[in-house]
Amino acid sequence: MVTQCEVRTTCMRDCPDACSIVATVEEGRVIRQRGDPDHGVTRGFLCARGNDYLRRFYHAERLLHPLRRIGAKAEARFERVTWDQALD
Repeated sequence: MVTQCEVRTTCMRDCPDACSIVATVEEGRVIRQRGDPDHGVTRGFLCARGNDYLRRFYHAERLLHPLRRIGAKAEARFERVTWDQALD
């Protein structure tokens, strides 16, 4: 049995509107999103960046761990580091 629910959340971008999002979640993964029609300012509108969020979030090449460049910039070589190393 597939479990699906709607969750209200807020866009993580720092725009003045603070858009509200209704996300459809299926088995722990967001499968669809739309602007929240009950939001007092945007009334269901999501900008292009907000509408593109799912594609970027689940993209195969999305960085999931901090990396440190090794070698020259033009070489585009990186090594994985811990979060503590990255924050230092």
